[in-house]
Amino acid sequence: MADGGTLFLDEVGTMPAAIQPKLLRVLEDGFIRPLGAKTDRKVDVRIVSATNEPAGALREDLYYRLARFTVTAPPLRDRKDDIPLLAVHFMQMFAEEMGIAPPGLGTDALDALSHHNYPGNVRELKNVIERAMIESGGQEISPPHLRLSIGGGVAASSPDGELRLEDIPLDFAEAEALLIQRALDRAAGNVTQAAKLLGIDRNKVYRIQAKSGFRLRMAGLHATP
Repeated sequence: MADGGTLFLDEVGTMPAAIQPKLLRVLEDGFIRPLGAKTDRKVDVRIVSATNEPAGALREDLYYRLARFTVTAPPLRDRKDDIPLLAVHFMQMFAEEMGIAPPGLGTDALDALSHHNYPGNVRELKNVIERAMIESGGQEISPPHLRLSIGGGVAASSPDGELRLEDIPLDFAEAEALLIQRALDRAAGNVTQAAKLLGIDRNKVYRIQAKSGFRLRMAGLHATP
């Protein structure tokens, strides 16, 4: 599908060892064999990869094939000037998904965002903004809506920090989506870490996110009238 264009490989540092030789072969000779095909096919694809973890799990030959030109992105805590722009961007994005007008961001809320350490980097900011919009019910976002914890992550889902039995949806799909969201909260939005907490493959986290969508998340602990 990416023939003639660009293929982006996110979290390439966690690529399973069994897949790495196959990717290396494609990078070396430019040929693939589609599933079910009997012959190889030549492709011309530019590969862009990213990771926020050490790439030590990658084969050395694959690493150097991917690392022809590298760009190191500084963590969000070292570029605080980007926080207002990113916050507005995420608010507009989630507002479109929710079908509402983008809410305002109070001065105190922006100040709180700017002083947060963001161990989860930009993904954490994205997660915080989405939660804040659910908490605020579409109104102006204030510091209590951000639910930033002292430890640098996102506060627990319920006001007292615990998930009560009566808060768990009876619908299995909603409960599953809620569990995924709590793991993502604890992992500051890092899908790989959330998957490790749950003891599942990270691809399952993506599948559940895609299947549940934003509406299921609105039906959980943070449902608004």
